[in-house]
Amino acid sequence: MSGRRQREAQSRVAALWRRRAFTAILLIAVVFLVRAAFEVRMKEREAAQNLDHAQLSLDETAAREAKLKYDIERLETTEGQEEAMRQQFQMGRPGEGMLVLVDPEAPATTTVVKKTGWQKFWALVRGE
Repeated sequence: MSGRRQREAQSRVAALWRRRAFTAILLIAVVFLVRAAFEVRMKEREAAQNLDHAQLSLDETAAREAKLKYDIERLETTEGQEEAMRQQFQMGRPGEGMLVLVDPEAPATTTVVKKTGWQKFWALVRGE
């Protein structure tokens, strides 16, 4: 009977090792699946950020397009052309006077740097 007990013990040990191996394989599979899910989540977040950026860029482009269309329509009129010429070339109508405002020059400011005793000492040592 000792042979039978020995085989049963070996069978239990073998079954234990099979369960441990199966558990380890399952654990490794779970780790890989969690990592893959995490990477998918990160890519989804990046795609959402890219979508937001693209939408913002599209909105800015649409606003710029609307302004350019308005400017084109305005420049197709005589008044618009005259206004553009006045702004760009600082022109006036014949007989109109023009007043040009110039900012006054800022007075020159000087700053007096007062040297400390140590600075005077080092300047004397360096021969300044």
